Amino acid sequence: MKKIALIHPGRAYLPELEAYCHYFAQRGWQIDVLSQTTENQLLTYDVEWHLLGIDRFSKSPNRLKIHEYISLSVPPGASLKNWLKRTLNTRPDLRIFHNKAVQQGFRFNDGVPFRFRGAGVGQHFFHTTPTAKRYDFVYHGAMDPTRQLDRWLPLFVERFPNYSLLLVGEPGYLQQRFSAYANIHFAGRVPYAHIPAWLRQAEYGLNFIPETYPYDRQPSLKLLEYCALHLKIITTSYAWVKQFVQLHSGQFFVVDKDWRNFYPHNITNFEYHTPDVTEYQWDKILNASGIADFLETYWQ
Repeated sequence: MKKIALIHPGRAYLPELEAYCHYFAQRGWQIDVLSQTTENQLLTYDVEWHLLGIDRFSKSPNRLKIHEYISLSVPPGASLKNWLKRTLNTRPDLRIFHNKAVQQGFRFNDGVPFRFRGAGVGQHFFHTTPTAKRYDFVYHGAMDPTRQLDRWLPLFVERFPNYSLLLVGEPGYLQQRFSAYANIHFAGRVPYAHIPAWLRQAEYGLNFIPETYPYDRQPSLKLLEYCALHLKIITTSYAWVKQFVQLHSGQFFVVDKDWRNFYPHNITNFEYHTPDVTEYQWDKILNASGIADFLETYWQ
């Protein structure tokens, strides 16, 4: 049995960790998720797989090294951070990128093999039972200042006082600022297995992504999860979501840049169409990536 050490910093919300563990276990691989490692800890592993970050470990001749870049670096200093990762990281045997935009952002040109691994949705999002709607809107995901939630949360206080909003994720500074308002509810950070049970309690899913680099280039996991649960989608307009709508014939309510159209009567009277996203189930995404094929043929 081959053994994989899946190494990550332990900070970000990474549903792919569970997906990888399930997927490779089905194929007879042992996979352990590690947040910190030493060379001695890695001696028994066949693969060291870093979700980066920075990796300065020297490459072992007895171990396959993988570098995975889930996203581009975020502001401030995004370009500098990308350059540092490209320059400082050890040369691996394989690189995995979330999509072509992430690959192009890092601009590696050293001939290392690569694969693309897109965003996926867990099976448990597709096998849910009907649930009474307790909330009108839900937002799931990162809430750090770079996500600019404080641009639109005041609008729920001013324009939607009779509509409820559920926020699922680590709220940080936002909870202290907005928890006094009766229509805004904080679920906090929720285990991946429990997320569908929270999201399906809402009618509308909010996909408010900043229209700035690198967020506008990257797939929205929250939007795919909303679609899997058949929520009605309200979104900002940016490069990736435009491509997604065109590809899947979705009809989403798109908010104006100045939020001029973001009022209850516009949202409730819009004709929505939430597309089918079964092709984004994790097993299908990982099969299409070719990562398992690379691993299985590496030692042949």
